[in-house]
Amino acid sequence: MHYWKNYRQKTYLDRQSLSVGKGHELWHVRKVWILGTALGVIFLGIGAAQGQLGVIWKKAVMICLECIGIG
Repeated sequence: MHYWKNYRQKTYLDRQSLSVGKGHELWHVRKVWILGTALGVIFLGIGAAQGQLGVIWKKAVMICLECIGIG
């Protein structure tokens, strides 16, 4: 029980850590999440612009059809 109490106190999303002035740590986590999401959207756009969306769609359809035994 002592382990979980200490673990919970060390998490970024704990309400107590926000109330004692550790909100800046939460902001850093959010910045990393926003940056990762933005990079993911950018790379998806680049792949779609290069025509890779159709290639991935065909592969996904074939995998689905093989799983159910049609393809």
